[in-house]
Amino acid sequence: KDFKGRAKVNSVELLVEDLEIQTTRSDVKLDLHYTYKEWLDYKSFISNVKMDYKLKNSTVHLKDVAFFAKGLNGLEEEVTISGHVYGAVNSLNARDFRMTFGDKTLLEGDVDLDGLPNIRETFVHINLKQLETHYSDLIRVPLPPFTQEKRLKLPRYISNLGRVNFKGSFTGFVNDFVAYGKLNTAIGQVRTDISLKQDDTSAKLAYNGQLQSFGFDVGKFLDEERIGKVTLDAKVTGKGLAKNDINAVLVGNVQSVELVGYDYRNVEVNGEFERS
Repeated sequence: KDFKGRAKVNSVELLVEDLEIQTTRSDVKLDLHYTYKEWLDYKSFISNVKMDYKLKNSTVHLKDVAFFAKGLNGLEEEVTISGHVYGAVNSLNARDFRMTFGDKTLLEGDVDLDGLPNIRETFVHINLKQLETHYSDLIRVPLPPFTQEKRLKLPRYISNLGRVNFKGSFTGFVNDFVAYGKLNTAIGQVRTDISLKQDDTSAKLAYNGQLQSFGFDVGKFLDEERIGKVTLDAKVTGKGLAKNDINAVLVGNVQSVELVGYDYRNVEVNGEFERS
């Protein structure tokens, strides 16, 4: 629909200041700077052209992005973004990055991506100043290959967390990563230093690491009346989260737990939890 800005182009750079791009789906405002060694580098754009985007608050439809990165074909979502994005496509960085998605999701932080456009083989490091989200948005998150229209699968009881706020970091791949940080939910607080991996076939989540909870209402989370709020510090290893598929080993100390109407304190735990 519209494309305008103040441009300079030569054999080693493309500079466009105050660039405004409007399509039928997107409305983008930014300063753009590409650097390269020669014109032929555009034939190997993913690795040879260094990009520098200073993004003002913009609406981006991912179908428009997929036009330039075929590995993203199939994406139909819309996001709003701002921040400083730089690097080649296959080694991309973002600083002071802000993105909103869906109705209840906000991400603020720094992002490093190595391996695009193949999202499954892309190593991700995200330092989150803030991540707010909700189950209703999470189950809309697309999974590669995007042309198959797969979505993130989560147990329905994840919605019991309400709106969640996470501060910390994610390091790894989209389906195999380490989550470190603090999670505030509507039913309590959790701190994690834990590895998470999702099985591509069963979508079951495997986990291994350190877990702390502070007054976290396990009963409300799992719709289980016999247990209430739990405060603990433990190492957990297992697979599955739902009552009907959990298989986990928990080793550590339970500072307090509400169980069948009684309060228990300072309980050492070393046991296995299996589906019933």
